[in-house]
Amino acid sequence: MSESQLEGFEQLERTGELNPLSIWKVAGIEADEFTVFTPGPALRLTVGVDVNRATAQRTTTMVVRPYVDEAVVVWQREIEPRQNDG
Repeated sequence: MSESQLEGFEQLERTGELNPLSIWKVAGIEADEFTVFTPGPALRLTVGVDVNRATAQRTTTMVVRPYVDEAVVVWQREIEPRQNDG
């Protein structure tokens, strides 16, 4: 690691801006089809509907792996508790 990269990491840490994306940028790692900027292949999607005072939500976690036969898999489904204003 170069001196300037080390200084960059220290500055990001001091300012509270050190995160996975900033680490990649300071380290000079370039993205390609095998490099991802997220910690894993799981995406969490929440869809909600409000009608009058009733709320319904559905949360689904999907695993995305574009290089396997089944590229998108619904890994987990959760039903959020119903919320009412009154």
